[in-house]
Amino acid sequence: MQQPINGAEITDVQIIDTAAVVHQAAGMLSVQLEIPIGAALAWMRSYAFVHGQFVAESAADVVARRISFGVGDR
Repeated sequence: MQQPINGAEITDVQIIDTAAVVHQAAGMLSVQLEIPIGAALAWMRSYAFVHGQFVAESAADVVARRISFGVGDR
């Protein structure tokens, strides 16, 4: 078990699942924006910060295609 976040314990499996979603979203953004993976991660962190979200929340939105960053979306 990890440290509690907002009073709830999180498991190693949840951490791995979250990391997988973040990396999948970074790959999707890398293709959409035609930029390297590292830049896609930075873009997603920036988006999360501006919108008051955790990176995992923004990543889940990207993977679910609720948000996209195509060439025409910049």
